[in-house]
Amino acid sequence: MSEQPQEWTPLSLAQHFHNLYERAAPEFGYETRTETRAFNPESSNGKLMIAVCSEILRDFNAALVVAYASCKETVQTAHSECSAALAAEREKLKRAQDFSYLCHQQLLAAQAAIAEIQKITGPTMEIPANGPVAEMLQKVDELTESVDLSALDKHDDEVRKPLVDACQAALDYAEDVSPSAALPYEAKLRAAIADAKTDRASDETVRQG
Repeated sequence: MSEQPQEWTPLSLAQHFHNLYERAAPEFGYETRTETRAFNPESSNGKLMIAVCSEILRDFNAALVVAYASCKETVQTAHSECSAALAAEREKLKRAQDFSYLCHQQLLAAQAAIAEIQKITGPTMEIPANGPVAEMLQKVDELTESVDLSALDKHDDEVRKPLVDACQAALDYAEDVSPSAALPYEAKLRAAIADAKTDRASDETVRQG
């Protein structure tokens, strides 16, 4: 069983102080007065010691009150901050749960929509070998093979070549005007010429293929 803490009063503190004082005096080579070696609370010496201990206890209790108030304020502040942080984390968790629920509902809706479509089209959408869609695709292929693209190629050449020539002329002029430093639009001219030549090469490859 633990001992109860000492509850100090001016009298008990004065008595305790007197006993310690008398016990420690010989260690310091000090001899106390014979008439005051026994503590007497009714004597002048005893009353003086009780009055001094009363002042000490009052100051000590006041300091304890200030320390308790400061400690209480610190604890309350920490509690408020922890409560606010906990509330914020709970709000984040709620938003995450709401978002998860929304995604789940959307997934269910998508699955239901897919199921409805599959009831109509079947698991996969295949083009029948014999049918209006297949016939239409066959006609497109036949029409493509029967078209003479030479006229279109000739027209493309007639349009492309003047443009390439114009870009090249502008590029030559820029190099003459500023041979040491590139003008801002030179890069665009070079890119346009390269694109035109690339398109022409691609057309040749397609025709040869």
